[in-house]
Amino acid sequence: MRENDYRWNLFKKRAGRSLGPDNDTRWNSWFLLLNDVLDLQGHVEWYERKYYDDLRGDYLSPDEWQALRETRSFLQPFQRITQLTEGRYITLDRTLFTMDVLHKHYTQAFQKHYSSSSLRSCIAASWAIFDKYYQLTDESPVCGAAMILHPSRRLAHIKKNWPKSWHKQVLESVQKDQAQRLDEYDLLARELDVVSPAMTEFDEYQSFTAQPPVLIDCSPLAWWLREEQQQTSPASLPDDR
Repeated sequence: MRENDYRWNLFKKRAGRSLGPDNDTRWNSWFLLLNDVLDLQGHVEWYERKYYDDLRGDYLSPDEWQALRETRSFLQPFQRITQLTEGRYITLDRTLFTMDVLHKHYTQAFQKHYSSSSLRSCIAASWAIFDKYYQLTDESPVCGAAMILHPSRRLAHIKKNWPKSWHKQVLESVQKDQAQRLDEYDLLARELDVVSPAMTEFDEYQSFTAQPPVLIDCSPLAWWLREEQQQTSPASLPDDR
């Protein structure tokens, strides 16, 4: 269509806007183009009929339109997550949460498209790449801590959304990491504390994680830096080491 200015302008005048360009370096440009095509389906079909002789090899059948709709539906979460995890303010907990969202999305997509061999094979190919990185989640205590110490996630998120085979390793690695945070001075100072009941770091960790998740109106770090949180559970406060 873009190769013929007259046809391009004719379509743009009829549809009220043009189709977006594709781009080899940005995958979401293909999603946006696909989205435009489906939103303007009536106009695209008009264009196909009008220039059928030239477009015979690219004419979209009803089954192909349905395949495009299913493809858009599958790609939509990826487009949204791309926007949520870009920029300088992205955090590890958000990245991990969106990976859990995609894991759930893949599970449902495999079930939904069980009888569609072509789309299912495409989903399987992308799953192989995604799962390669998803399986690394349980290898670092930092990942587990990012979710467990998130006031809106905590242990409940791990137990509900992460594979059961990961639970023991993740919980043990996070507990070990927490136990190593206090130096000798901190340990001695806590024994002399007369203001608040003495609690070991493990006690504070257990106390925090045993509580149900709560909604917060700020980032997890800002929530932890509030004075009341430092007074109640200072040992669980993330540091920047």
